[in-house]
Amino acid sequence: MPATRLVPVILFSATFVSSLTVAGNPMEVIPQMVPESRYVSLSTEPTAAQWDVMQSVITVAIPKSAETVGDALQHILKSYGYQLDDGDDDSLAFYVLLTRRVPEPHRNLGPITLRDALDVLGGASFEVIINPVLRTVGYRLKPEFQTYISDAAATEAKSAWLSLLDDPVPAVIQGYGPVKPGDTLSSIVVRLGMADLTLDQALVHVFRSNTQAFALVGEYLSIPPIDDPLSPAAASRLVDEQYRAWQLREVQP
Repeated sequence: MPATRLVPVILFSATFVSSLTVAGNPMEVIPQMVPESRYVSLSTEPTAAQWDVMQSVITVAIPKSAETVGDALQHILKSYGYQLDDGDDDSLAFYVLLTRRVPEPHRNLGPITLRDALDVLGGASFEVIINPVLRTVGYRLKPEFQTYISDAAATEAKSAWLSLLDDPVPAVIQGYGPVKPGDTLSSIVVRLGMADLTLDQALVHVFRSNTQAFALVGEYLSIPPIDDPLSPAAASRLVDEQYRAWQLREVQP
């Protein structure tokens, strides 16, 4: 009896399913499953955070150099393609918020969605206004708090904020140390509050700059200027690869 020839048809549907759409809604693409290995397949469906970056789950430490709420908001938003709204004369109270000092409990946020982090920084008296087209973030003072801010105070706050923009203070980090027992790379990075980087980008930057000294108690870490960091996606992939490698080492006898 001749041997039966097996035809590899399993991958056929995975190859062509991306061209299909859900009936009645041509914008909704059926998720494609792409084989990563013999036993593992990955979905190509965008995550919630990719459809709406405001749903990104973040862990962030606001650096000490970011003294005002406006500084803190700029620090958080930059990595996600958003910026602060310019405001207008009808929303001068926005500048009052921007020029307030960052409350100490707000300096370490997360895990939390980006949207909720904006709510926390605005406090109970301000409503977040997000423009998804221009990708700007502003705040509106809630009606019940209108009497707490005078026009003169709001105008003064606007002048103060604009003067801060003319003379920004860069967040320069020189180093960390000495490394203490129990310190981890993650805890050190959160404590440093790396400006303008996601957590994964900061992890990669600090580790690559201190491959020999990181794990040694008593050593000092060098934090060089951040000139050309990996993209957020590339940094996340690298961190994930390192974590998987660590897990494999842990399970080996």
